[in-house]
Amino acid sequence: MATAEFPRDAIPTSDSQPGADAATRLARNLERLAARRNTQRLLQSIVRALIPGVAVAALGILAHRFYLIDGEAWMAIAVLIAALGIGYRNGMLQKRGSFAAALDADRALNLNDRLSSALAFAQPEAVQRPRSAPSKTDPLSRARAVLFPRLEWQTAHAGAATLMVPALVHEAATRSEHLDAKVLYPARFDRRAQILTGLSVLLIAFTLMPDNTYFLSREEKKLTATLKAEGLKLQAIAKEVRKKPAVQQSEDTKKLTKRLEDMGRKMQRGRMTKLGALQGLGELKKDLQKASQNDRKSDSTDLARMEEALRNNNFETPEAQQMQQELAKGEFEKAAQQLEKLAEKMEKGELSQKEREQAANDLQKAAQALRKQGGAENQAAADQLDKAAQQMRQGSPQNQQKQQDKQQGQQSQQGQGQQQSGKQQGQQQQGSQQGQQNQNGQSQQGQQQGQGNQAGADALRNMAKGMRQNGSQMGNSQSLRDMMKKIEEAENQTGSNVGEQSGLGKDGKMCSGPG
Repeated sequence: MATAEFPRDAIPTSDSQPGADAATRLARNLERLAARRNTQRLLQSIVRALIPGVAVAALGILAHRFYLIDGEAWMAIAVLIAALGIGYRNGMLQKRGSFAAALDADRALNLNDRLSSALAFAQPEAVQRPRSAPSKTDPLSRARAVLFPRLEWQTAHAGAATLMVPALVHEAATRSEHLDAKVLYPARFDRRAQILTGLSVLLIAFTLMPDNTYFLSREEKKLTATLKAEGLKLQAIAKEVRKKPAVQQSEDTKKLTKRLEDMGRKMQRGRMTKLGALQGLGELKKDLQKASQNDRKSDSTDLARMEEALRNNNFETPEAQQMQQELAKGEFEKAAQQLEKLAEKMEKGELSQKEREQAANDLQKAAQALRKQGGAENQAAADQLDKAAQQMRQGSPQNQQKQQDKQQGQQSQQGQGQQQSGKQQGQQQQGSQQGQQNQNGQSQQGQQQGQGNQAGADALRNMAKGMRQNGSQMGNSQSLRDMMKKIEEAENQTGSNVGEQSGLGKDGKMCSGPG
């Protein structure tokens, strides 16, 4: 190579500014060419790797559409991602520096190695040759070296000094100024790109085309249609259960809903055997029955009977009446909100005397209804409601006025027994005591009224909490019953619409078609 005749020592140093500038300009221009070259090589490697990947994915989807094979959509995507990764790896392995770009420019423009020779003198470390890094002898290391090879770079050594080097570098720098990277590495829609485009169009077409039962027998077509219809129903009921509030779904219900949705998706593809579908439905039905039985036991507790006790009472406050209407609709959350609304009014003292009396009556009626239902929890809730109603009545203005009148009468009788000589002084003291008693009575009235309001509010909030728990249990049970009903319908349709002579072999598998 010509580099042996032109050593780096002859390149002018910083004392000769023009030569140094020429070397810098040459390196910068060749780096620009190298970036374009590496990008082009990377794209070409990706195109080459994607051609077989897209072909395999397209054929797999086509066979899937004709029920020749079964699989998930992610499988085709995985093939494409793997092909893309291989192409990227191969492209990165072809990455080179500015010296490779100089060689390409010399060959393309017939420059007789002027650019590469000048770069070798200006930057000898840029003259690199890749080689595979040695790997270990164990099988895992060998496989890793094949999939993810590592490269080592060998650099050239500087030669002896020559006076021709500055002129060579200056000429190469001048020529590199006029090099166009797009001309040297043009973007071409070559044959590989055309093949990849055609395969991509086929892949999209096969993906969008509907399923075709051309290769299936009449019995297999009937089974496929049945599985699709029932699968859609199972997915629909699973989505409906998911839309319900999270408080109405236990962890078991969420898991069963997910399994029901997955089962419906598998059946909706219409690629399961009759035996496989019935077995899957049977296992899911068994787990649903078990969960439903556990919920029925929970529904028979004291807490579950609270709704029945509260529904059949003639409540007086608007909030309690609205609560009854929500219970009749099965809206436990809205019913609990009405109780909390009434509790907030009690706590803030926003109720009039008439409303306080109505609220106390409602608390007492609810307590009586809970006692009739029986049970430890209902008895405890009834006691709390009775206590709250009693405190609300004790804190009413009428009761407070009666207590004040009684105290004033007692003080008046004591004042009449005093001596005549101290009548004026006694009257003054009696008036002072009466004023103090009025203040104390008002303070005691406000305190008792606040205690009654707080007790009533706490009792109502506890009822709202229990109502939410009750609604959660009943909503969870209803979700399980809905899913159970759809499972039984799917079992009946799958088992009855397709007879035993529907293409099933002795082992329960289809003789041909989806499997």
